[in-house]
Amino acid sequence: MSANAVRYWDLDEAIKARDTVKDRIEQKLDMTVEELQYRALEWDLDQDERKLLAEYERLNRMIEFARY
Repeated sequence: MSANAVRYWDLDEAIKARDTVKDRIEQKLDMTVEELQYRALEWDLDQDERKLLAEYERLNRMIEFARY
């Protein structure tokens, strides 16, 4: 995919991708998304935590936008 390419998602793909990231957070970091979001507010996250949280939140915003 080139730098100018745009990735188009359908709603089912976005939900599946978000749920996959949620599972990775739970398995890799041994915490829920909500716990990770709270930690982000209170403490600095390491690089892996920031990356997973950013990916989850980006996908979640896409899903919420698509639903409304």
